[in-house]
Amino acid sequence: MSAPKGIGAFSDNVHHFVHCALADSTRRSYGAALARYQEYCSSHSLSPSPADLTAATAAGWLAELGAASSLSSTTIRTYSSALSTWFVEGTLSDALNPMESVAVQRVLKGITRDHHAAEAEARAARPTSIEATPSLLASLEVFARPSGCGPPEFMRWAAANTATYALLRPSELLGSAQHRDRALRAEQIAFFMGVDSSIPCKLLPPGSHVDDHCFPDRFTIALGATKADQLGNNAPVPVAAAPAVRALWRWMHIRRDLGQSASDPLFCIPSYAPLRAQN
Repeated sequence: MSAPKGIGAFSDNVHHFVHCALADSTRRSYGAALARYQEYCSSHSLSPSPADLTAATAAGWLAELGAASSLSSTTIRTYSSALSTWFVEGTLSDALNPMESVAVQRVLKGITRDHHAAEAEARAARPTSIEATPSLLASLEVFARPSGCGPPEFMRWAAANTATYALLRPSELLGSAQHRDRALRAEQIAFFMGVDSSIPCKLLPPGSHVDDHCFPDRFTIALGATKADQLGNNAPVPVAAAPAVRALWRWMHIRRDLGQSASDPLFCIPSYAPLRAQN
């Protein structure tokens, strides 16, 4: 009997639970990488099956991405992670993952070193800060979607919208060096459907596609102690600006699907440091 050639060869239950192991937002962020790899296989007459992935094939693909110079070394490493996940899920094998081979890791290290000078120069040329205004955020919203951003990028997008439209100080949003505990928690956010509704609405069930449902009309932020109110008697901050509502509603689902709880900092995800205010 021949070995399975892909996840479709396994039972529906296996397929379901393997799929649930990653958040939909992570899978969407990996989509571009897998599409690029499929194109690479087609143009080089290679098998696009995860069971046929080899270290040499992966190294060749990554090297081609690095030579094109259109992607940063960080993005190429994300693409490598996407292919690693694709191999594991497509084979369910305990065999060595080709993406963890010495050859692939050496290519990734070489890309990072080769790109270092150009990427450092590009970072130095960027403005140290950009004023986030409603008009700027509105003009960029078309590009900011979970399907086009990884969780860290979308987290920053949601934070920028929340701070701008709620008129929050950085320390009210992210805490400060003296009061890290004052960073907003998800449990301090309440969304409402309907202009006159006073009953908070719950997040959609896990696995739901947020954009397939109606968005809330507004949300409120229950601030605790702040620089202006040390006793924490602030009235809830209402936000009804549609860009902020859409961004934060999407982000609340992304962070939930990544395993963050309501008591965790609002703008924090696993494996990344929480967003911090500059002090």
